[in-house]
Amino acid sequence: MRHVKETLIAIAVATLAASVAAAQEGPTFSLAVEPIYPIKQERAIYAPLAQVLSRAAGQDVALLEPKRYSGYWHDVRTGTDADIAFDSVHLADFRIRHYQYDPLVCGNRDQPYHLVVASQSQVLTSRELVGRKIGTLPAPSLSQVSAIEAFPKTADLDIRSDYDSYQQLVNALLVGDVDAIAIPAAFLEQHAGIGLRTVYRSRSFPAPVLSVSPRVSHEMRARIRDALLALGQDDIGKSLALDLGLSRFTVCTGRDISGNQKALDLFFYTM
Repeated sequence: MRHVKETLIAIAVATLAASVAAAQEGPTFSLAVEPIYPIKQERAIYAPLAQVLSRAAGQDVALLEPKRYSGYWHDVRTGTDADIAFDSVHLADFRIRHYQYDPLVCGNRDQPYHLVVASQSQVLTSRELVGRKIGTLPAPSLSQVSAIEAFPKTADLDIRSDYDSYQQLVNALLVGDVDAIAIPAAFLEQHAGIGLRTVYRSRSFPAPVLSVSPRVSHEMRARIRDALLALGQDDIGKSLALDLGLSRFTVCTGRDISGNQKALDLFFYTM
């Protein structure tokens, strides 16, 4: 009997210890990022951001498995994807309006998109692209938004959007699969000298936004915000910021990005 009692006590102690350890580890939070890089590269590019967020939060932040753009947009639209998200301003505004996400920081520089052609192309102006093949990321990316807005009076654009990254768009242009592509200014700057020529420059779009769902505590939000605001103060942080297409983060609020969801009206995405 004594042996049974000692065994039960040992089991109870072990169970309590496991519970305490689990409580100390805390839940794992998920990070979703808008897919603009090749899927195989996305994890390598964004894993350092997940590490920064984990250190700041004091709990594990796991990068969600990369998806193609259509799958990513489905998750955004249905509100089923992430505790933390880093995506374009119109998607962030959608999350805020429909799923009560809270924007913490955004990039420090607004940027336009460029319609570019190969340097040897005979196309000289954007008007000459009507009826030609224009490559973009899938809807409702800002790549496609900017291409549609470039031709407000043209309903029948030949948009080709079977591409998973800006690099794929460049490759398609250079081998002649499309006549022009829509890419952000930051990407164009990083790939100067590879034979691209701008024929149209869009309006400037606000920089990408990092936002959090209501599941993230206010204390954790403050720690994450502070860590990202300090990101560009060392070489590692500067390198990560460059990979994210910005030089540093700044504070932003829902008011700062309100109204950008209207870009989704181009695709009849209303709720």
